[in-house]
Amino acid sequence: MDANNTTLPDIDFDTLLGPDADALVRGRISRRRLLEFCAGVAATMGLSSAAGVRMAEAATGAERAPVIWLHGQECTGCTETLLRSYHPTLESLLLDVISLDYHETLCVGAGEQALDYKHAMMAKHKGKYVLVTEGGTPMKDGGIYCKVGGKTHVEHVREVPPGVDVELFTPLPRDTALAALISESRDDQVNGGERQPDAGNAARFATFFADDAPTILYFGKLIENKGVQVLFEAMEGLDARAVIVGFGDYRETLEARAPKGTLFTGALEHRHLAHLLPLVDVAVVPSIFPEAFGMVAAEAAAAGVPPVVADHSGLAEVAAGIAQEYPEQLRGLVSFPNGDADALRERLRTLLELPAAERRALGLDARAAVERNWGWPRVAERLLEPFVPG
Repeated sequence: MDANNTTLPDIDFDTLLGPDADALVRGRISRRRLLEFCAGVAATMGLSSAAGVRMAEAATGAERAPVIWLHGQECTGCTETLLRSYHPTLESLLLDVISLDYHETLCVGAGEQALDYKHAMMAKHKGKYVLVTEGGTPMKDGGIYCKVGGKTHVEHVREVPPGVDVELFTPLPRDTALAALISESRDDQVNGGERQPDAGNAARFATFFADDAPTILYFGKLIENKGVQVLFEAMEGLDARAVIVGFGDYRETLEARAPKGTLFTGALEHRHLAHLLPLVDVAVVPSIFPEAFGMVAAEAAAAGVPPVVADHSGLAEVAAGIAQEYPEQLRGLVSFPNGDADALRERLRTLLELPAAERRALGLDARAAVERNWGWPRVAERLLEPFVPG
């Protein structure tokens, strides 16, 4: 296996075990045959021959945390990261820390036998195993575009969104938020690189927010797929300024195209964002590439800031949830067609022309949507629903 160009191995248990394949699933196999099998698995995964012995020892030793790893639609990036882990190493992780009982990609060559083993392990460790789901869960047409073992990925998993910390992200008085933001920025590491806040942010925030001009916020990576250039185009003709938070290889290009008065801050942490959000009027998520979930929009909404998002993928899910809380005549302000700067401009114009009190009320409606759908208490409830009687 080339570490620089990882190819995920297909483990064919039929070939490795022959007539003993069913015996492995039932847990009835001789130690010698188990050692031979583990040596074959180690070789298939590019591990040392000694790893085969350790696999056999781990299989017959003390129980480790059982893991079931399902795979939806995406490029196996999480699995490749697993294979390249170095602390702990993959060998140590699998033999000392967890018991990877089933991995949809690594076990693909085993077919029905792997599925049988997965079901057996799920039954044996019911309520105790760790479930990992990698990739997206296609929902269109009943999920038929991603199937494993004749069942859609939707049938294999119970979809629960990420959680939003509604206690951290909350509306704050402007003076309180600005003072806290400046205080946090004074504690920033100096010259920490692109993944750290820009130097001098404390003074720049104090100057920038000395007046209460209409302000639009973007926070996320500064790469072309995130669509910040669409936001800049949409701001043409608007009486508003922008704050751009994040890092990435597209920053220099964006700085050259940014409207006059735009403030770039570099990367910020949640401790900054919780105080920056209450200082702005609108948050925009203009991604032109699919997003798994609109976390940025949900966090902005939790802070009482109306978000405007591109209408696609996981962003559309968040937009729909927020729109349900808005007055009917304002629901169209939550999203805009992907890449349509003119449509985004009109949404922003309408929001910024609302009386301040009405815009704040809209922000509180957005927060109510987050509390109802994506706050950690609600997410926890949804996670526990299958285990709570009637």
